[in-house]
Amino acid sequence: LHHPALVAADIMSGPLSASDPAPHTFSTQHGHHLSLFGQPSPTDQVVLRGDPGQPGSWTALYVEPPQVGSSEAVLVAGLAVDAPRDVGALRRLLGAPQRPVLDLDLAVDPTRALRDAVCS
Repeated sequence: LHHPALVAADIMSGPLSASDPAPHTFSTQHGHHLSLFGQPSPTDQVVLRGDPGQPGSWTALYVEPPQVGSSEAVLVAGLAVDAPRDVGALRRLLGAPQRPVLDLDLAVDPTRALRDAVCS
């Protein structure tokens, strides 16, 4: 069951005025677990957590291009490859009614939790 609180509220009192959660798809390809949240667009900037050219996990974050001179950007999608910690974080961040703003300097560090990069 996805978003049980929204389903329960819909049953009890009608639909809530929350935005739809980001679409999500997953697959296992050649032994790698892939999870995509959101809908990346060609105009999004891609920020990498980890190195896709090296063994191990990595995540591509798709953000709206930040303002010139800013290290903050709005997260619109994410592709996690063998990165279960990022899968959970992306599900929560992109399932929220408003898209989160990330500090990109923190977001690129795969040793830090993705939630640490969320600007308050």
